[in-house]
Parts: sequence; structure tokens; C-alpha cells
Amino acid sequence: MTSYSTNSATQRSSLTWTAKLATRFKAQTKTVEFRIMTVILAALMLWVAAIVTFGYPALILVALTMVPIIFVCLMLITVGK
Repeated sequence: MTSYSTNSATQRSSLTWTAKLATRFKAQTKTVEFRIMTVILAALMLWVAAIVTFGYPALILVALTMVPIIFVCLMLITVGK
């Protein structure tokens, strides 16, 4: 719809729809799962940007950093914590 439109009924219904969508999205952003996924996706996007910028070294450094983290996770799983 353009700003020169004279049909105000359509505009009101679209505002109502967007308001409902905004309140639904606001409710979903308060969950812990959403915040965890947001952090994971942001880290993944930063990693992709580093790979695009620096190339192969960025890929290797992140992989080498993940080795001790995965090692500790495997030890915790083995112990049962």
C-alpha cells in the first residue's frame, strides 16, 4: 500500500495483523531456547564471516579451539554429569 492510498480499512487491518505478529514474536523471544539459538547462530555467522575474510586459517583455528571443548564434553558425558 502506498502512502497516497485512501483505503484506511486495509491499513487498519494490516496494522492489527502486524501488532499480533509483534506480540507473538515478543513472547517467543523471552524463551531460553530462542536465546541459545540466537547466540549459536550469531557465532556461526561470525565464523562464516571470518572464513570469508581470512580464509583457511580461520577454519583451522576454530577447529583447534573446539578440540579441548569437545574433549571436556566427552569426559563429562562419560562421568555422567
